[in-house]
Amino acid sequence: MKEKYGDRAKVSFEYPPGRTSVERDGEIIYDQTQTPRLNDVIGVFMVGKRKGATDMPFPFRLAPDQDLNRVDRALATALRNRFGKDLPQRWLSFSDQDWTIDRCTTLPAGLGLGGAGLLMRLGKGTACVVTWRRAQPAPVSMLISVSVAKGDPWMRPFSRRLCRAITETALADVDRGERDRPAYAACVLADRPTRQGAQAALSTYAYSVGPELRLAVME
Repeated sequence: MKEKYGDRAKVSFEYPPGRTSVERDGEIIYDQTQTPRLNDVIGVFMVGKRKGATDMPFPFRLAPDQDLNRVDRALATALRNRFGKDLPQRWLSFSDQDWTIDRCTTLPAGLGLGGAGLLMRLGKGTACVVTWRRAQPAPVSMLISVSVAKGDPWMRPFSRRLCRAITETALADVDRGERDRPAYAACVLADRPTRQGAQAALSTYAYSVGPELRLAVME
């Protein structure tokens, strides 16, 4: 802004709402509010198969419009820095050699729901298979999708049904048969993408994946 308007320009930025203004010699010469945009979602799903068993972490950082050639595969330190004060230490005591992420697919506008998805203002999404390598007796995988919609404020009551449909579409895209099928799936839907905070912006559901890709909601 100083390059454009000169050294006498005074620039201020307010977030929220994302307003940039420029004042020069007491006069406002630029005033614009940017529309917030969801960049990506970082987190970890913890799955415990039975009481007393070791929890399995499935970390991820994905954007709805993720470049599939640049998927983040080193998250252990970032997760500890971000959530280390709020979560039990055992949940974040893994290294980046303990997990992998692959078999990624892009969900198109409408999120695989065709014209109905477009009418409901469903945007794009990304789904990847995260595998916990230390599980015994064999590695265990979870399909995780991150999608965005522009349905605020009316969409949230329908997020449960939408997430199931999104997850079914994503599973069909990455499925390689029963042998390599993810045991679990998770849907992160940014149904209020411009709001502050994960709980306000995101709806999240987790499932176990049964025969013929049947989904059962996990609490």
